Amino acid sequence: GGGMWVGAKRYYVQEVRTRDNLMVINTDPNSVNLDKIFEKNKIYTQIENDLGIEVMELSYLPDDMLICSVSITEKKSVIELSDGANNLFLYQGQNRKPRSLGYASDAQEYQKAYNLYFDEEFPIYRERLENGEIEFGVWIVRDDVYYILYGVIDIEEFKQIVYGIRPYRKYTLED
Repeated sequence: GGGMWVGAKRYYVQEVRTRDNLMVINTDPNSVNLDKIFEKNKIYTQIENDLGIEVMELSYLPDDMLICSVSITEKKSVIELSDGANNLFLYQGQNRKPRSLGYASDAQEYQKAYNLYFDEEFPIYRERLENGEIEFGVWIVRDDVYYILYGVIDIEEFKQIVYGIRPYRKYTLED
């Protein structure tokens, strides 16, 4: 499938605040018209402010892959993305004991994916889910911060997304 580097697409969100979480939920494209970069900016900035960690962003996403929900708790954030057929989850958070981050599943190391920013290859884990779908996942742990990306998606698309994981850059009008 084709893909594009994030920046030119639009998506539509509304913010719903609960006591401990910020949730961002997709809404009808006809009812709200917000520029994607600035909404994405808001999400990543919120995660950075709430968790006090270096936030990673997905600089590449396949066509039609949109953020559909965001949850931020005291120690972690979860960004859920979907294109209707495939779902991805990006977890970012603090863990004072990184060794306790065991991959609690039957996932097997499947391939490696190179990441440009870290200049490193990371193992990609593969697991067949109960419904028969194949889920891929990657773990990046730096000091006491972890970044986990997993989902049901084509392996080549997944490797491209892993390649483009990088520290969040705050966009300005000049970008």
